[in-house]
Amino acid sequence: MASPIYIWFCSEVFFWRSLASICWSVLCLPSITIIFLLLSNISFIHPFDWLYGSLMSLFSLQVWFSLSICGACLVMVTWFSLPHFSVIPEVENSQLAFAFGLFRWSRLPLMIVCILGGTVSSWSLSKLCGEQFHSLSLLDETDTYSRVVLNEHHLFLVLSGIGTGLAYFISFFRQRKHYLAFPHVQKYKMAQIRGEISSLVVSCSWQTLNMLEYFYGLYFLFGSLPKNWIESSFEMSENLTEIPINSVRGMLNFTLFWQTFLCVICLTFAWTLASSIVRVFHTDPMVFPVVSELDYYKDKTLSEALACNYCPLLQHLALLDLYTLARFCHERRLQLLSLSQPGGHPRTWAATSGQALVVIRELCEKLAAENWSIMSKVSMSAYLKSEGVPSRASSNGHNVFYRGKEMQSSDQSLSSQNEPEQQNKALSLMKALPFFAQILTESPEYNSRVLFSSCQPQIWAMEGLSEIAAKAYIEDKYGVVQTILPTIIGVLLDFHEVLEKHLKLTASVARKANGSVENPPDLLLKQKLFSSTKSSIYRIVNTYRDHLSDLRLNMDHAKKLHSFTDYLV
Repeated sequence: MASPIYIWFCSEVFFWRSLASICWSVLCLPSITIIFLLLSNISFIHPFDWLYGSLMSLFSLQVWFSLSICGACLVMVTWFSLPHFSVIPEVENSQLAFAFGLFRWSRLPLMIVCILGGTVSSWSLSKLCGEQFHSLSLLDETDTYSRVVLNEHHLFLVLSGIGTGLAYFISFFRQRKHYLAFPHVQKYKMAQIRGEISSLVVSCSWQTLNMLEYFYGLYFLFGSLPKNWIESSFEMSENLTEIPINSVRGMLNFTLFWQTFLCVICLTFAWTLASSIVRVFHTDPMVFPVVSELDYYKDKTLSEALACNYCPLLQHLALLDLYTLARFCHERRLQLLSLSQPGGHPRTWAATSGQALVVIRELCEKLAAENWSIMSKVSMSAYLKSEGVPSRASSNGHNVFYRGKEMQSSDQSLSSQNEPEQQNKALSLMKALPFFAQILTESPEYNSRVLFSSCQPQIWAMEGLSEIAAKAYIEDKYGVVQTILPTIIGVLLDFHEVLEKHLKLTASVARKANGSVENPPDLLLKQKLFSSTKSSIYRIVNTYRDHLSDLRLNMDHAKKLHSFTDYLV
């Protein structure tokens, strides 16, 4: 059964933030449409007529009809993308795994909506590009006959909308537009959005050019298929007065390229800006009540939010609030360190710090298990080499085939053992080719990257606990922090030891893997986690330097603490 704070967060906070982000995205659409009108009808020869005609067209029904259609498609695409936003960056095992991941059942509705939204939006924008792109059919009249011919320019624009929707869907996951990355420096929403606009224009321009490169190539090869189908289905004739677009001369039509480029970049920018606004709204900090005497907020306190581990976004917001409280909020720290009545027990601090320590311990246990797994593989490999037994790992790196075991004599068992060998040989041959090597090569530190992709809560938990422990030296009137200070130090020391060992075990693999990846989120989080762990320990050591000997640390933790206290001598 879901907790009350989870129900409240989903029904009120998440819903209203999503609705506000969609509304702001729609409000930005008229300004994008105005720029599109100005650029689509640009004329350097008659600048005054161009500006006057563009401004007058803003009051036409056609413009507002197109704006309404594009706005409805924008709302649909943004709404269907909301379930895919995540605070944990997705780590792909290989290029092939990413390609198959695009066609998950949960992502297919978004792909369909993006393709339909791109098609309908490009159809509505084509009405604003002039008479040459206005309609799918044209009336070819002469003195002797009258016939309906296909307007290939309009068809080209509409088909580009399909490519736009598909390209946006792929880039949404490829470029991690669904990753809710919390900014290091908290700023107002409008300042964050305004700061991203210039970079969005540049990135959307490159994305549009890359998409048009593939679209032009596909249309040049297969453009006759949709043309012939539409002409036969709707009894249209081919327009012999126009140069076919799927020809060399047709591809060099600059007017067609300019209008297509504007339509594609208009949709791409509007949808990408909408996803950026969603990220800004959902990463906006929340202030949870530390102690609440009202019944409405009784189940919505900071400790309750920290305990909601099945809602990562809510837990991230709670840990961010704990980190902010620890650094900047003196009055809320006093509430956290106060005694609860009746009995005068530090229930609030015990519940909050306990949940923060649980978050740290969870990752510590996962890292320890991964360290044992790595060391067992290294030990087994060294043993096989010393015995002169060649080993061959399977695709997931866990299955090892041994020579020297007793083999069964039946033909069926021999054939069953030859099958995986033949598959491995075929896979090795495919990996020898450059194209297949790129899509089949698995990340050597996949398991490690998955662990660090979700370490942002641990960073805030360690920073928050260490800040509170340091400030409690002066602010803690009742000594509630000092009672569990040895536990905090012990957890941080254990985590530092496990993390340092893991980084040493994966150092050589990480250098090879990160050489081809440009600052992935999990790599940045791993570096930040290591620095935060050391700074948190040093923060406590520097504050309690004269009283460390009075802490009841066990022998193991006291020994680990020596490397952090040597500079005090």
